[in-house]
Amino acid sequence: GPEERQQVEINHAPPVDTFAYLPFSGGGRQCIGKGMAMVEAKIIIATIVRRFKFQIAREQKNTTFVRKSFVTLHHNPPFLAEMQTRKD
Repeated sequence: GPEERQQVEINHAPPVDTFAYLPFSGGGRQCIGKGMAMVEAKIIIATIVRRFKFQIAREQKNTTFVRKSFVTLHHNPPFLAEMQTRKD
């Protein structure tokens, strides 16, 4: 029945890394400050992007990046960027 199938799926789930990053948790017990933190993050990112220009680091111009994901995305090799103050 459905209970057996659900139990099999749970038993075959990949092991969870106890140090994996889960921002604000999930489900019914989410962080009470999640909404405010997301707005603050957008403001901070917008301020940084308005003040600086970003480009891929010179030594990585011809590098092929592979995205890996578990809870968050990772690039292999790590993605390096150069920042310059905007003059405009």
